[in-house]
Amino acid sequence: MLSAEEGESSTKEAISTRPFIGTFKFRESHKKEVFGCAFNQFIKWPNTQIAAAVGGNFVHIYEFPETPHKINKLFDLPFSSDYEELFYSVAWCRDGDEVKVVAGGDSGLLYVWDFAEKKLERTLTGCNNHINDIRTCPTTSTLIAMCSNDLTARIFDVRAATCLFVLAGRTSHHQRIFSVDWAPNGSHVVTVSEDHLILNWDLSTSEAKEHLEACLKDLDDGKEIRDFEHYKGNQLLENARGIVNPDKKALFIVNPSHRINSLHHQCIDCVRTIAAGPNRDQVYHFTKSVVSKCHIRCWRFGSHDDRVEKPSDGEPCVSHVELFRKNIPIGEISFNKFAVDPQRKWLVSGGDTGTLHFFDMRDFEGTASKFDIEVPLNMPRQVDFCDGGHIIFVVGNKECMCRLDRVKPDEEDPKDT
Repeated sequence: MLSAEEGESSTKEAISTRPFIGTFKFRESHKKEVFGCAFNQFIKWPNTQIAAAVGGNFVHIYEFPETPHKINKLFDLPFSSDYEELFYSVAWCRDGDEVKVVAGGDSGLLYVWDFAEKKLERTLTGCNNHINDIRTCPTTSTLIAMCSNDLTARIFDVRAATCLFVLAGRTSHHQRIFSVDWAPNGSHVVTVSEDHLILNWDLSTSEAKEHLEACLKDLDDGKEIRDFEHYKGNQLLENARGIVNPDKKALFIVNPSHRINSLHHQCIDCVRTIAAGPNRDQVYHFTKSVVSKCHIRCWRFGSHDDRVEKPSDGEPCVSHVELFRKNIPIGEISFNKFAVDPQRKWLVSGGDTGTLHFFDMRDFEGTASKFDIEVPLNMPRQVDFCDGGHIIFVVGNKECMCRLDRVKPDEEDPKDT
């Protein structure tokens, strides 16, 4: 369970009725819905925080000074295309000292910008449909996981034009994959889908580790990734490789290590993963389902008594333990990504209206939000915390975005603007 140090029960700590307040709102002029946002996770508090947001074919860059509580527009990253791109997700990566911004959406292409130079550096190919979520590996900052409407999740290195792994197979998702996230130690990737399945993809097998090490060595040496003959003699996989990933660079992981189909019974549109416990050695997952009875569940793989599940050959594990459930009053529309407080206190999610719901992660019994904040958005699309959880960035429709700040313990009469 979440550790007592982090608060298993809301009774262990008096909770402010207003731990966050709205401090600034900003409206872009392009009148496009803003689907995705992400703080630069490499900037540590209290340095001035920087975030990216994507809407239409724009990638906006903003700064969030500690004071005054504003959103300052810095610039838009340059982009031009022969077709009308529509970006849905954005992430930050780092190659040595060079910071990169990665965005993807309607076309299935991933675009990589050099942040300091403000220039489009590379286009990554491989997906055959919309890209719905992009997440940076917490242990290797050049790696990203993404998921697509083409029923695959893929892992890229932003230094290479094609993917390193394709996560898909007969027992995987059979409808659109809406969200993906990494384990905190980078050992596995979790995907969720319209088909209400939760799949875990193991990257710690000897085959996956050897493949990744070979790819990273080539890239570290300044070379192109070598061709691999993983499927020589296996006509079925060779044919699939030729269709899904024509280059001989990727390793296919066709069997998920875990397959959970009983936690949610309708579309799952977001997954987020954290490390918790006194030593940050326990992994917990948060997944949100939509359509009717929208809710977020907190759970982990494994059993209550930590017995090791031994499935039949080729079959995935199915055991899991649920910790709590939080209900979102109105949440029928998909593509509304929540965020987990880095201080392990709050889950923050939008719904179908302009309301942000704050759920207490330390309260395992209650299912309702502890408090709500109205934001000037018809519908939030994504929420993100900065380093340390001091600032929340919210984007959505009406080309609008909002800033919320955590109320300091000694702050008197904070004003909600």
